[in-house]
Amino acid sequence: MAATIAQQTSEYAASSSGPAVTFGSAPTAGNLIVVTIATNGSATHNSVSDGTNTYTKAEDRLQTNIRQSIWYAYNISGGSALTVTAAL
Repeated sequence: MAATIAQQTSEYAASSSGPAVTFGSAPTAGNLIVVTIATNGSATHNSVSDGTNTYTKAEDRLQTNIRQSIWYAYNISGGSALTVTAAL
């Protein structure tokens, strides 16, 4: 079975406090959530949380003064709209 995008959202946060995004509808149980974060400077991306699922850091790199990281949660719990927050 080919992977498909069920929904996507984005947020631009101008401050160093944890940016947060809320899905438009409740994600389906068993799905995968992928989060990408990019910040100016070398600030560490400490964690990603939605209060329900466990996120794992897949990639973290600093290149030309931009920190980028990719996080994922798989086989997620569904049932309610999730707000995903990054701790910087």
